[in-house]
Amino acid sequence: MRPHPWLFAILFVSPDGSGLYPTIQSALDAAQDGDQIHLAPGIFRGDGNREVDFLGKAIVLRSEVGDPSSVSIASVDGDLIPHVAIAFSNGEQKDSRIEAITFTPGKCETGILVINFASPVIRNCVFENINGCAVYNTGSPLI
Repeated sequence: MRPHPWLFAILFVSPDGSGLYPTIQSALDAAQDGDQIHLAPGIFRGDGNREVDFLGKAIVLRSEVGDPSSVSIASVDGDLIPHVAIAFSNGEQKDSRIEAITFTPGKCETGILVINFASPVIRNCVFENINGCAVYNTGSPLI
């Protein structure tokens, strides 16, 4: 818990895995409520960059440059097994946000999973080539 609500950290993640946080999930694991995770331009794929769990945290996950065409999360990699890109399953609310990211799950049936009374904000995102639904919502309020 941060001593002041206006203090927050920005954690940077690069698609090549370089830097302090090699994956989106590793940055989310380290983040505290109120922090932001900025994704460098490129395509994020593979373990730790798909089936990402917000863990109930009030975090902003966004493109570093604020343009959804600059960052893509690809849920399907060489294994061709369907994966969800991001899951909200721990009661996340409006302070849990995804902004300016393109989701290209390919064979995945769901881009973002929202369950168990979660109610995150998804803003300025693009969903391409999804063979199911962009956002699957069950047991959560729609706002």
